[in-house]
Amino acid sequence: MNDESLALSAAPAQGASLKGKLGWVAYDMAGGPYFNIVKIFVFAPYFARAIIGDAVKGQELWAYIEGASGLTIALSSAIIGSMADAYGPRKPIMAILSPPVVLLLLLLWFAAPGAPALPVAIALVLIAVSSELSFLCHGSLLTRVAPPERVGFLSGLGFSANYLGTLIIFISWLALFGMAKTPALGLDRASAEDVRIICPMAGVWFALLALPFFLFTPDDMRKGPSLAAAFPAGLRQLRATLGHARKYANIMRYLLSRMLYFDGLVATFTFIGIYATGTFGWSPADVGLFGLIIFSVIVFAAFIGGRLDDLFGSKPTILASVLAVALSVVLALSIGRHSLLFFITLDDAANARPLPLVGKLLASIGFKHLTEQAFILCGTLGGIFMGPALASSRTLLARIAPESMMAEFFGLFTLSGKATSFLAPTAIALVTQITGSQRAGVAAVLVFLIVGAAGLVTVREERSDALAA
Repeated sequence: MNDESLALSAAPAQGASLKGKLGWVAYDMAGGPYFNIVKIFVFAPYFARAIIGDAVKGQELWAYIEGASGLTIALSSAIIGSMADAYGPRKPIMAILSPPVVLLLLLLWFAAPGAPALPVAIALVLIAVSSELSFLCHGSLLTRVAPPERVGFLSGLGFSANYLGTLIIFISWLALFGMAKTPALGLDRASAEDVRIICPMAGVWFALLALPFFLFTPDDMRKGPSLAAAFPAGLRQLRATLGHARKYANIMRYLLSRMLYFDGLVATFTFIGIYATGTFGWSPADVGLFGLIIFSVIVFAAFIGGRLDDLFGSKPTILASVLAVALSVVLALSIGRHSLLFFITLDDAANARPLPLVGKLLASIGFKHLTEQAFILCGTLGGIFMGPALASSRTLLARIAPESMMAEFFGLFTLSGKATSFLAPTAIALVTQITGSQRAGVAAVLVFLIVGAAGLVTVREERSDALAA
């Protein structure tokens, strides 16, 4: 660490220098390829298909990996947050958590087809836990890095950078390996080296983009206890916070509301591609292109949403965004292979006509039917508002949590995103099973989005005071 970064660490909490802000944003950017490509589009299906060798069993084991990761994160996040507040600086904790993410992503290169599943599963759980807890500490520095009037902008910029990083790595991987006639670097497609390379790519990207954060972004000041002593101190503080939950009733209402609509947002993002596959018969490449379109939209939408957050407030931005996502879900579910808005049936000739303006462009990349193109537009609408909903959720907590307890409440924030992450997928599974309809199953996310938005109405956008010692 250079002298400038040490000086920044001692600066008053009025916002960092430009380099400090960009370092904070760069760390957000670092995690995008892992969270959005490795976990969703590339390594997850590869794990089921090539390592397990059975799609159904592979999906079952992947769900157990996600469940084990989520449970571990839920149990540890609030504790790590409280410990970080008791200790003060976040960077030492992140310096412990970040290297395993990089190292294990590099080691996943050796997860060849037929490799033992248990070591791969353990590595995936450790990556998930380390990255989530590290990003908890990163998010808790938001008010340290940005002045109050720019908190929303910086949070939105971070989410935008996260998806921009995703786009850069995803497009690079597709061009060099995924869709290349001959994979670059002489990689062997028969042994899935062209697929496995995505994990080292994500690991190297994480390491490179994390460096500016550690070099230039200011940290909180040391509060007294050592890192080891901060652990029991953090536990005591967490018990005190939970014991006085009524004092923080406004924050608790927010975390409960966010838990519901966040589950709905995540399930929408996860299952809308599955719905499209069943409805239109899309291939994995088609779903990947759909994902690229959504990522591209989120890059710009999260950035603009951050600016709207600073102008109009976090709560109005989240409410409008969550309700707009709900509307996009309704519109998307109203589209079938040969139907629009539930009741308008199209014959083959009508369905072959392109949509105005964008239809020919979408047809050129394989989406030739009007219903497919309309579905993509609905997904794009959801993507426009998905970014602001996620970015402003982080910002709202930064606006209402006590400054001296920021990491603790970001730990509870992470907990609220993981503790019930099984609810929306389970609801979708049950409704699908009962009705035998993909459409009805995915429609279950609307309950989470609407009830979460209704709960958010009761939240006041004002900072709570810390509990007196």
